[in-house]
Amino acid sequence: MKIYDNRMKNKGVFVELKEFITLLNKLEKNSVYNKLNKVRNEAIMIEIAVPGQRWEIGFLEDGTVYIEKFNSD
Repeated sequence: MKIYDNRMKNKGVFVELKEFITLLNKLEKNSVYNKLNKVRNEAIMIEIAVPGQRWEIGFLEDGTVYIEKFNSD
């Protein structure tokens, strides 16, 4: 399941929201545990947990998307 490769810049609030909802739907369809979180004033984060990894995907108000991956040893 492809989510995002690296940082991306999107155009327009409606496109961002559509992509955000599409991602949430893909996670749900594939039974991937996820949780929404707000840790910054200008961002929403999806926390994802799969065996051996934890991901944080942040959606900033300027359209920037960032991904942090954490692997367990």
